[in-house]
Amino acid sequence: LTAGTGVVVSVLPAKVEGETGVPVYKVVTEGGKTFSLDLVKTDESSKLTIFKVKASEVSDFAKETEKISLLKLSEKDTIVGQTIIGVGATSAGSHTVAVSIVSSISAGSETVPATLKTNASNPENLGGPLLDIHGEVVGVSLASGSALTKNFVKTIIDSI
Repeated sequence: LTAGTGVVVSVLPAKVEGETGVPVYKVVTEGGKTFSLDLVKTDESSKLTIFKVKASEVSDFAKETEKISLLKLSEKDTIVGQTIIGVGATSAGSHTVAVSIVSSISAGSETVPATLKTNASNPENLGGPLLDIHGEVVGVSLASGSALTKNFVKTIIDSI
């Protein structure tokens, strides 16, 4: 069982192994309901993975998540010194929130994704969103102190 935090822009989250050894992807809502996911794409350079709820379960998922808001990618430029809020969940199921600032931003290249550095990105919120003070996504946590930039994430989403 592998758990992770995801950002819902359409539908994203976690993976568990099926008995056959073939990956089975599921998302569990805050209300405890489980939905099956289809793998849409994995970006090899960043390991960012995009999922969607199986077509047969979209209606039930929509009803279950009526009370949540989809996260919006920020349209503003992220800058060094900007306040960032990292949100995630531990493998034990507890929630995490960290506030920090952006300490650096790398442009990336064709083989290395663009990233930003901040203490709000940590192993406890791996895959979780980094938000600006308006609650809009400016990045997605990769590992301690590193996150994919929203522009890189948008490029992956737009390529689908």
